[in-house]
Amino acid sequence: MKHFLSLFLVAIFLLQPFTAVHSADTYILTSPPREALADGNKQYVPIAEHLTKVTGKRFKYEHPGDWLSYTKNMKDDYYDVVLDGPHFMSWRVAMLEHTPVARFSGSLVFLLFVKKDDAASSINDIAGNLICGLAPPNMATLSVQAEFDNPMRQPLILEVVNFKVGLQSMLAGKCRAAILPVGVYKRMNKEGKVDEKAKSVFRSKPIPQQGFSLSKRIPAELQAQVAAALLSEDGHTATQAARKRFGGNKDMMATNREEYQGYTRFLRDFWGFEVPEDEIVEDVVAESNATAVEPAASEPIAKAKPKVDAKAKPKVEAKPAG
Repeated sequence: MKHFLSLFLVAIFLLQPFTAVHSADTYILTSPPREALADGNKQYVPIAEHLTKVTGKRFKYEHPGDWLSYTKNMKDDYYDVVLDGPHFMSWRVAMLEHTPVARFSGSLVFLLFVKKDDAASSINDIAGNLICGLAPPNMATLSVQAEFDNPMRQPLILEVVNFKVGLQSMLAGKCRAAILPVGVYKRMNKEGKVDEKAKSVFRSKPIPQQGFSLSKRIPAELQAQVAAALLSEDGHTATQAARKRFGGNKDMMATNREEYQGYTRFLRDFWGFEVPEDEIVEDVVAESNATAVEPAASEPIAKAKPKVDAKAKPKVEAKPAG
């Protein structure tokens, strides 16, 4: 009986939601789980070690494990230094009082490609079709999904492991369109290898590049030290692997809260993320103004999109008839 009771208590314990905790004298640095632990260590441990050396305080890189753990720990305000995209940066600024201090130079712009002989001439022609893209909450995918206002004519995302595979899958007929960041497109289009087979039907508005934000637990004086360390010559070396992969190997630059305001709206249909009321109001007003003059019959004024569950992978369904 005692053995059974022990097993029962262990089972109950294992079923409880896990809440991460860390030492008060250690600051946790992290980034989304876009790579395995070994690759994460190569990219981010040098940054944590550099911040520790410069500030005299302990900074430790922690791989989040998976997207569910990453988003849960972020919402629980577990992380102290985070490098990721503008939508999550914006959310932390609005909801957790994080302070953006440094980012990759340049902007993020995304393109939507179809086959060269496809009849589509704009993104509206892709509604209801399969799009090859990385799984949400990837910023590229969310920026394209945000363009579709009609909840009855949403595109379906065929999840791919990277952008190159997405383009190849589109050209092979597995989906009608594929999403590419401008930087990826330029690298892949050397000698016209993309343009000879595909054409772009959409180009997103530029948004700030990925950057570092700091928790309010880090004192103002220490925040200033961290910012200076990231932007220093030694910081340039420490961030090299991350800059090469995500920032086009460009220099870091200073940033601020204002630069990341308003991008939380990309998360409003991503499961579990609350969007500030003022962003919802601003978004609805902008949509109303854009469609109030002469809205097309097929384009409703209100925007509503299906929720995305962070626990589940995107489900691919067949395109409905008609």
